[in-house]
Amino acid sequence: MQTQTYTTPKKSVDPYLKQKILSATPEQLTSIAFDIAISACHMNDTGKANRVISELISTLDFEQGDVALRFFEIYRYVRQCVYRGQTDTAIELLKELREAWNKAMNIV
Repeated sequence: MQTQTYTTPKKSVDPYLKQKILSATPEQLTSIAFDIAISACHMNDTGKANRVISELISTLDFEQGDVALRFFEIYRYVRQCVYRGQTDTAIELLKELREAWNKAMNIV
């Protein structure tokens, strides 16, 4: 009896996006993460949005004190909004966070 091997088709990756990610600074990667989370919320892909927000949380350096804790609380609230289906609220908060991040990091 032959065994069958099943493979799932791989999603094609936009080569431009791949290069953008591979050449990005850590600061730019954070900005890209905000973009991906916002896009996921627009598409109501709550799983993807929450994975990205969880990734943003994992990058926080809690040894930096109150700043990291405040970001954690904001990210946690945004994640709760996504879980509740309040994606419009999540989008607005993520946009504000992205804008503040880009301004602070001088990202155009």
